[in-house]
Amino acid sequence: TDDLLAANEELVHELARETHSDVGHVVDISERQQMLSQRIAALYNLHALGVDEESYRESLDNATFEFMLGLEELIGYEGNTRSVNSALKKAKTQFRMLEFSVNKEGSTYFPFVVSEAAKKILNSMHDVTKEYLEAAGVSS
Repeated sequence: TDDLLAANEELVHELARETHSDVGHVVDISERQQMLSQRIAALYNLHALGVDEESYRESLDNATFEFMLGLEELIGYEGNTRSVNSALKKAKTQFRMLEFSVNKEGSTYFPFVVSEAAKKILNSMHDVTKEYLEAAGVSS
C-alpha cells in the first residue's frame, strides 16, 4: 500500500502542476484521509485484541491527530460544493464517534463502532475525492 500511496501522490502532484490550482492538494488530502481512516480502525482493533505496545498507541494517536488536521483543512477549502460540504460534515460526525471510541479508557472496546465509522468515513472521503477530481476535469 505504501507504493500505491506514493504513486498516487505523484499523480496528484502532477495534477496540481497541470491545473495550477489547489485541487491537487485537496485531492491528496482527501485520499490520505481514506487511508488514515482505515489505519485508525486497524490500529484500534489491534489494541482491542490485546496488542498493547506503545508504538501502536503512538501510531494510533498520530493517525487520529493527522486525520483531524486534514479534515479541518478540507472543511476550510473555499472551492467546496454543497455536496462536498455535506460529505465532509458526515465524515466529521463519523470521526467524532470514532475518536470517542478510540479515546475511551478502560476494558470496554468498540471494534464494530470503529470499523463502521471508518467505513463510512472512507465512503464519504471517496465521494469528496471524486468531486474534487471532477472539478479539475479529471475522471476517477
